[in-house]
Amino acid sequence: MNRKIISSSLKFEKSLNIKKMIAIYQTAYKYDGTIYFLYQHNVVIPSHLSKLVTFLMMVRPKDELKVIVEGTEPEEILNQIKTLCTDDVHFTAEPKSLLLNRSVHV
Repeated sequence: MNRKIISSSLKFEKSLNIKKMIAIYQTAYKYDGTIYFLYQHNVVIPSHLSKLVTFLMMVRPKDELKVIVEGTEPEEILNQIKTLCTDDVHFTAEPKSLLLNRSVHV
């Protein structure tokens, strides 16, 4: 399986309700990879519900956070998160692929 890392930025129009937070948690929990949310030097892995809820309650309207998805088919997961949050956030940047660290033998 080919693992990739992609990132994108989200800008919140309003705070997410608990139902959407739980949907993000369920998506992250089922994913065979890792999702990271970064906001003001804080990082959370959304597969931990209590940490996710606390983290997202800190995000204010008009704030931006970075989403990093690492695993197989990360574009699909990023699109699922985008769909879950359609009314409340918008992506401010197209997803970018990041390079995985690979050892180089010289």
